[in-house]
Amino acid sequence: MTLIQKIFTLKSIEPFDTLYNEELVLTADILKVKYYKAGDTIYTVDSLLSNLYIIVKGEVKYDDGHIIKDYFGLGTLVHDRPIKSNIIASTDVSFLLLSQEHLLTLLYESPHLMIGFLKSQKEEDDEVKI
Repeated sequence: MTLIQKIFTLKSIEPFDTLYNEELVLTADILKVKYYKAGDTIYTVDSLLSNLYIIVKGEVKYDDGHIIKDYFGLGTLVHDRPIKSNIIASTDVSFLLLSQEHLLTLLYESPHLMIGFLKSQKEEDDEVKI
């Protein structure tokens, strides 16, 4: 995946769409790409993640069937809390991975991104009661 493709992916996902162009380029440049096949278990319950998983293509869900939108792993990375459900690839899926270290730096340097994450987490918590 090219740098430009990573930038366009980030720009299409809230709250990354609030990043300034320089922040987008720097963030996109450090992202790793990872792929899973349909049916693969990506993480199991009580796991601690070391990356934020940003969904580029495909569908991911919890084992209760709830579809994950855009990204997952924020709560684990920021609060050191384990995930509460298995995470499974419904289809072939590709991710951009943002390490915990880079995520925390980005949140510190871009408060508008932190506010966007807080808003989206509140909406998700209200929706699925995680």
